[in-house]
Amino acid sequence: MDMIEPGRLIALLEDVKYRHYDSRQALLEVMETLGTVQHLLEDGVSEAMRRVSDATADLHDARQRVRRWNDDLDAVHAAAQSACDDADAQDMRARNVRGRADTMLQHWRLQLSNAVAARITAQTALTAAQGRKLQADTALGEAHSRLDNAYAALSACESDIRYDLEGRVIYPNCSGYSSNVYAAQSNLKYAQSEANNAAWALNTANQELNRAQGHEQTCTSRHMQAEHALVVAQSACASAGRAVAAARVALSCADDVYPLVHEMERLLVVTREHVNICTSQASIARSRVDEGMQQFHTTHTDATTNGQDAARMDDRLLEKVELMQKFDNRTL
Repeated sequence: MDMIEPGRLIALLEDVKYRHYDSRQALLEVMETLGTVQHLLEDGVSEAMRRVSDATADLHDARQRVRRWNDDLDAVHAAAQSACDDADAQDMRARNVRGRADTMLQHWRLQLSNAVAARITAQTALTAAQGRKLQADTALGEAHSRLDNAYAALSACESDIRYDLEGRVIYPNCSGYSSNVYAAQSNLKYAQSEANNAAWALNTANQELNRAQGHEQTCTSRHMQAEHALVVAQSACASAGRAVAAARVALSCADDVYPLVHEMERLLVVTREHVNICTSQASIARSRVDEGMQQFHTTHTDATTNGQDAARMDDRLLEKVELMQKFDNRTL
């Protein structure tokens, strides 16, 4: 077996030393790079965890706001429903009042029509009573005239006293004239009674006309009041109808907002699920980074130990090289 020359052995040992040194240096550089990467990953995971925490806090605030909005919307919806119920009740009352006002108007319209008919009848009766009174007064005047004439005829008859040839008084026969006076008195009494009856009937007809006219005025006034009440009731009914429409619009608006709030709640639930997933992934990443850091520290410790061993080997190798160089110089 051939012996290795001292020069070749020294060159071989130096080459081994440099290659070992380069490998150790490369390992140290790799470990340094890995350390930088691990720190960057740790910083990134910490930033991600912070962002997830901020997102969780923001999500909690958003859920609180949505809950408050929902509560406010419930209050608004309840108020709108109450206003709608009140408006419906007011509209119902207004419709009832309008119905009663219309019924009252129809009643007083009929009463007024009857009062007008009664007044016309009373006027006709008064005209007839006036005609009867005129006839009775005329008949009474004629009866007075006939009685006066009968008295005059009787007086003329009684004053016609004559004497016969012997000088005896001959009294006239005035029994017929007396009968005429009696008949005229009876006719006058009857005419007076008829005149009194006609006067009483005229007075009664006049009173009936006054009552009919008063009743007509009352019915006219009540009819006008009923018309005014109906106009007011119709106006109140229209106002109540507008109030009902406005309340229903407000209630419809509140109902339209509910789907939006529910959609926001659904989106918050979905967002919460995503945040939980991100939190879980960030926790997993944090665990892996922690494991990587632990492995890095273990590897770094092992690399440091190996580097120290390699340094001692380098020192021994250098000692051997120096001895070989001395040996080679003595040989030369």
